Amino acid sequence: ALCIRTTYAQLCTARALTSQAAITMAKAGYLSVFRYVHGTQLDKHIPMPCGLVFVVAVSGVSACKTGNALEKYNRLADASHAVKVERARHESEFVVPLASLAFSSSNLQMLRAAIGISQRHAESNLMTTVPETEWLQRKALELGAIAASVFGAGFGGAVYAITRADDAETLCTTWGGAYGQAFPVASRASEFFITRPSECMTFLDGAE
Repeated sequence: ALCIRTTYAQLCTARALTSQAAITMAKAGYLSVFRYVHGTQLDKHIPMPCGLVFVVAVSGVSACKTGNALEKYNRLADASHAVKVERARHESEFVVPLASLAFSSSNLQMLRAAIGISQRHAESNLMTTVPETEWLQRKALELGAIAASVFGAGFGGAVYAITRADDAETLCTTWGGAYGQAFPVASRASEFFITRPSECMTFLDGAE
């Protein structure tokens, strides 16, 4: 999992580097904060609070960016550029530091608030969520998750929930079952699983 810190002047470049940063610099058991100023820089590793895990819900909705949907996607992307810049600034200067502090201090109330702000920005400002991911985020909280948010490029994708390890199996099963009833078509391609921050990419023997 990543807390992404970027400068809004380099938004597009930075957003394209988040997966690569995680793949090459992640640390097992830690959340990583990166800066994207004159290249990618690791800011710090924050220990995942003891007893907490992620439950991930892959919605089964593929981001459609071809044909008529491509025109809509590009129109929204152009119209929301200024909003994206402002959101990146707000995330960088307020949300990421708040979430980092919450993780570092195991302040669950603060963590829920910080991630909730990010979720609301995705829905109301970026407008890249879809009904399935919005439902998944709200349902996770209803089922007792500490915090939850969409993630990925938008127009489909996935939602993560943070919960206590003792509650993870129940949340995973109940969340997935409820999603199947609410969205029977999308759920056919959905996946729900429990995970923790993992190690970065490693080479197999003889593969270097």
